Amino acid sequence: MSISPTLRAFVRQRALGKCEYCLYPESSSFFTFEIEHIIAKKHGGTKLHCK
Repeated sequence: MSISPTLRAFVRQRALGKCEYCLYPESSSFFTFEIEHIIAKKHGGTKLHCK
């Protein structure tokens, strides 16, 4: 699934620099966050959280 640049910008702005799942600030991470970094287990994901 491709995410448009407009949607990426909207999500980043809405998130206020934090993960919208666990609220961990991107500024405290060594890596930038991916818009689609959490995949539900029912869709084949394995991560329980993103920290």
